[in-house]
Amino acid sequence: MKTVAAMVAGLMLIAVNVSADTAQWREFKWKQFGIALQAPSQTAFVMRERDDGWGELHGSAGQAYFRIICKLDVQATEAQIQAYAEKEFGVSSKQWEMFDAGADMNGWNWYKSFFATQTGQAFVAGYGTGPKGSYLVYLKTTEAALDQNREAYKKWYHSIRLTDN
Repeated sequence: MKTVAAMVAGLMLIAVNVSADTAQWREFKWKQFGIALQAPSQTAFVMRERDDGWGELHGSAGQAYFRIICKLDVQATEAQIQAYAEKEFGVSSKQWEMFDAGADMNGWNWYKSFFATQTGQAFVAGYGTGPKGSYLVYLKTTEAALDQNREAYKKWYHSIRLTDN
């Protein structure tokens, strides 16, 4: 089974010390993983295979840390990905604040997106499946940045596209 992940970068907010100037942003696209997103140009991504059968690509820009965790060729259930996300964040899904859910949008077969906080940290996250597999996408920042920029974080999340090529 192929495993891969791609880390997400791209918080369009001054609050995380990443320039809001779109001239300093570009689209990052990983065809082999079937994902594309906007991110600060200076973000460097590192890929690694995880011991649990998933893979990831991660990076950071300013105070924001980005990660896409992916398992290719697997259409995981909502319960499977949600349990994985709870383990990843250390925050029960009962404490998540859902801000969107749907299907057939930007290449997602289905998706759920939420905010979660834990001891000063905040996560802007989503999970679901697409043409190439199952995904958990998140950005970790501070609770203060989340509180000040919720709408911008939602726009960033909705810019993520899944593709089959």
